Amino acid sequence: MDRLIAQFNESANTETVEYEFEAQIKGREVTKMHYNQVIQWLLMAGFKMESKEGKDILRIQQHRNDETKRIELTGIESIQHFCRTDELINPTFIHKERTGSALLEDYWTKLTLGTETKLDTRPEMHGPKTYRLMNRVRLFSDTVPFKYDCTIVRTTDTLEGLFTVPAMYEIEVEFARGNVPEQIQRAITYALRGIQRSNYPIGKKEIISVQAAYKLLTHSDGFIGPRPVSLQASNLVGPDNIYENFAVTEKADGERKMLLVVHGKAYFIVSGSLDVEYTGISGLEKMNNVLMDGEHVTMDKTHNRINSYFAFDLYYNGKKEGDIRTLPFIADGDHRLKQLNHIANKFTAPQLVVAAKIFLESTPESCATLLDRIEEGGFPYETDGLIFTPALYGVGMTRTVTSLPKGGSDWYLNLKWKPPKDNTIDFMVHFGEDAYKSGMANASTYKRVNLMVGFNVRDVLANTMHSIFEGYEVNRPTDKQVLFKPGNPSCPDSHVTNLPSRDGKIFTEKGEIIEHGRIVECRYEKDKELDYRWIPLRVRWDKTKPNGFTTASSNWYTIQHPITEEMLRTKDHQVTSYYADDEKQKSNGYRKFHNEVKRKLLNDYVTDKCTVIDFAVGRGGDLSKVKKASFILGIDLDEKSITGKNGVCERYLEAWGWTSDGHKRTDYNTRGIFVQGNSTLNIKTGEGIEQEYHKCIVRSIFGLDPKRHLGKGIDAHYGKATHGFNVASIQFAVHYMFKNITTLTKFVQNVAECTTMNGVFVGTCYDGQKVFDLLQDKPVLEIRDEDLICKITKEYKNRGVVMNESCLGYTIKVLQAEIKREHEEWLVFFPYFESVMKQYGFDLIHRTPFEEYHTNEPMTEGQKELSFLNTTFAFRKVKEVFAPAKLSYIDI
Repeated sequence: MDRLIAQFNESANTETVEYEFEAQIKGREVTKMHYNQVIQWLLMAGFKMESKEGKDILRIQQHRNDETKRIELTGIESIQHFCRTDELINPTFIHKERTGSALLEDYWTKLTLGTETKLDTRPEMHGPKTYRLMNRVRLFSDTVPFKYDCTIVRTTDTLEGLFTVPAMYEIEVEFARGNVPEQIQRAITYALRGIQRSNYPIGKKEIISVQAAYKLLTHSDGFIGPRPVSLQASNLVGPDNIYENFAVTEKADGERKMLLVVHGKAYFIVSGSLDVEYTGISGLEKMNNVLMDGEHVTMDKTHNRINSYFAFDLYYNGKKEGDIRTLPFIADGDHRLKQLNHIANKFTAPQLVVAAKIFLESTPESCATLLDRIEEGGFPYETDGLIFTPALYGVGMTRTVTSLPKGGSDWYLNLKWKPPKDNTIDFMVHFGEDAYKSGMANASTYKRVNLMVGFNVRDVLANTMHSIFEGYEVNRPTDKQVLFKPGNPSCPDSHVTNLPSRDGKIFTEKGEIIEHGRIVECRYEKDKELDYRWIPLRVRWDKTKPNGFTTASSNWYTIQHPITEEMLRTKDHQVTSYYADDEKQKSNGYRKFHNEVKRKLLNDYVTDKCTVIDFAVGRGGDLSKVKKASFILGIDLDEKSITGKNGVCERYLEAWGWTSDGHKRTDYNTRGIFVQGNSTLNIKTGEGIEQEYHKCIVRSIFGLDPKRHLGKGIDAHYGKATHGFNVASIQFAVHYMFKNITTLTKFVQNVAECTTMNGVFVGTCYDGQKVFDLLQDKPVLEIRDEDLICKITKEYKNRGVVMNESCLGYTIKVLQAEIKREHEEWLVFFPYFESVMKQYGFDLIHRTPFEEYHTNEPMTEGQKELSFLNTTFAFRKVKEVFAPAKLSYIDI
């Protein structure tokens, strides 16, 4: 380096030859975020821009060894003219030669000395050339002799695609003759302040040392702080509701970082990236191995710069206490918050204000206090909601998770609430085709934007249907980005939006240009037209990855079912949505008996390697009862039963061993596909299946359409039901088919078309004749022990029953204590049911009342009375009534 500095100081420029001594910071590792940060920090240090728009430059160059021939155009008009016509307007011809270089590896800096010679004529360029399209922002200061060039560069080997190829970023410094060593030191310091976002930049060796110390302390290569999840309505009630043994605090609008003390210094560990930022605080040898989690706030609510760290948890408390994550957050004895307050008070250095967050016992009153203070502007910083932390659990722990989970996992009891208007998702945007929208008064061009989220093994249970369609129950997923298509609730435009395009560009609400592949924070406006609801708020320059599917799905559910301030301030109106544990406990006896009956029924007919179709699969309570089968197709009218929490898709994946932390192999081997559908409409053709994509899936399973790729987990089942299923099942739901002649015959047609020859159709339901007889002389049948178990209300007027079409539509209303919601059913009269099944090619094998099934399950007399109203049935298909039809091809 000294030799280069001496050569530069001894050199002299001429009219045509100019000596340049430059430094390039971080080389190819510079990101868009670094680029923006360096400019921002230089401006804060007093540097000025020659032009806010920057200078547009096109360089056509040929590089050989240390020499470069270059043609240079400046100005966007000259560049566009050349791209259209190949004609040069006011070009500059340059020959550049590098005479020496030096690498300052610990500071990511390369020094280069060279000459630039202006040529009078266009240089000859034979062979390959490179095109570099640049926008260069030059920054200078009246107090230092060096200048910065911050450049956005697009490079191609041809003109084609030059304006659309992904951009690279360069940070360069041009030095002046004189005290060059001091210039180098100051220039690198200024640039690294921006890159590291710290007034105290450090070298590569120190960063590596801090990261190694962090990994040694935590035994983790990742950020060990658990991720909070969005507060849902279910968190307002039940055994783990936020008003019982929770603490609440305001959520500071800062950047989440851990504060680590090693080598006697305090460093920030940045969430996600594990980037290291030195705080400037030293002399902390007695506090080595302290690790806390919190929010770094750099701007107060009046937009003045501050430097404060608000800690909300403590994970490691020095060498003496060590790992304290298993301690409760707040308890009568020792707890994490007590130790956090003690440690935070030891930070007294002026470089950074460190304080522990103030937590209140979570009650409607404390929530109201915090919300009122936020509304009144009572905090010195911006806030964006509330955070609820469970008081009695260790970090990441729950009622069922009793050991420390893996770092970076979701903590389902660490809950964040944001005002409904602030609920957003960070997407990676991928551009589709331009769209054209016309109206009476105007016409606009829109760009279709696909919205991507992250997906890995931790997201399998968050997107259960997608996981099954991709076959993740047998093949673990790799880290990737997927279209955001949540199942709870599903919506056709969840993964896409159309954004207005101006001159081929689209913008955030902040006016930032959105580029393909960028991370963009978006909000959802439900009142807008479909496909126009996602609104881009801002580009997340600080992120390279979108939200994971689990986080995005949680936010999505909150967007669709927002928790309002009023719901936090009061709690009584929420209790009705909770099914009390004691009611479930009381019903356990007969529920176990019902499961035992179904298990015996299905065990008689579900044999090894057979296939099963369940026309009312519900939440999948019978999955374990058909585990001998090789494949099951489950259909249900209720979308929540398919894709909701504890729905069949989730239970199926759990049967295969999937948990929120990953996968553990089980002995479950039955493959399955589950879709929303109406079993009173034709299943085989797809008429009864809700979504077009799912219609194609069902038709693929029946082998009706040519084989094509629909998903790895779907393709594996192509044609499995070409000749029908071995077993068709409907448990405690066939009564819905007895509403009228259309619903019954459509359903029975489905059974006939979907069951193979000699296959069986089995089910369970009330014996309609028994219920009819009990209601003969009364409008209501109440079954009770001490408390009400079930109430059946007669809605029909008929005094008798004739076993023909007239016995359909006998409506009853059923209220079961464990469900607490009345619903309609229709009586099933078996003589008529048997005659209809006979017409469709089925003979009755048996019909067995529940009281004939032996059980060791303890039941009360009331539970027996209710259970023994039910019967099992089984039919065998003995002839084909419906010939296979030539069905139309559905495309997607």
